[in-house]
Amino acid sequence: MRKATTGAITFGVVAPAAAAAVIGWVHHHVAAAERRAISARADAPAAEALVVLGAEAWPDGPSGLLRRRLDRAIELWTSGAAPLIAISGGWDGRVDEIDVMRDYLRANGVPGRAIRDLRPGNTTRDSLSAARAAGYRRVVVVSCGFHAHRIESEARRQRLEARVLAPAPLVGSEATRIENGWRRTETLASIWYALPPGLTVALDTGPGSLRHTLPSLLTTPSR
Repeated sequence: MRKATTGAITFGVVAPAAAAAVIGWVHHHVAAAERRAISARADAPAAEALVVLGAEAWPDGPSGLLRRRLDRAIELWTSGAAPLIAISGGWDGRVDEIDVMRDYLRANGVPGRAIRDLRPGNTTRDSLSAARAAGYRRVVVVSCGFHAHRIESEARRQRLEARVLAPAPLVGSEATRIENGWRRTETLASIWYALPPGLTVALDTGPGSLRHTLPSLLTTPSR
């Protein structure tokens, strides 16, 4: 009985410490990947396509988060970083993110011939798989910086050569608070993605899912 009690106490101490160490290690890599994605230059050899990952969209246009990604993609396309912009997004039952993204790109000077749809795109994993299925092997993925680590890790798993370029982070205390929530979410999502796909496929991480509402739950309210 004493051995069992001692073992239980030891496990109760060691397991949380080990979990905290893993989370801290992954969070460090999330932050490092974010810095790389924000500061990365676009003057490397041209990619086959710019792959823009979706975010929340509304019937009348993209959310601020998605608009920043699209504006960065337009900037990169204009500079010749890639000949095509491939857009990937989900459908939450009301709005198709890809339709909203396409309309925004065309309204801002990108011709239809330079835009490609990537489906399915409800998750990061689906989007990168769709890019491979479309025949791309070397891409620039455009997303927010806090997303970069998970994109890089998943691209390696799928043997897709991908660089992540991100828009500059928002400034201001409220913006920082929101993006801190996303970083914490991405730390947990990166750990989840590292598990065998068979264990993770049943969890919905698309538009409207817990993964997209968790940042607000993991963020300390501003005082």
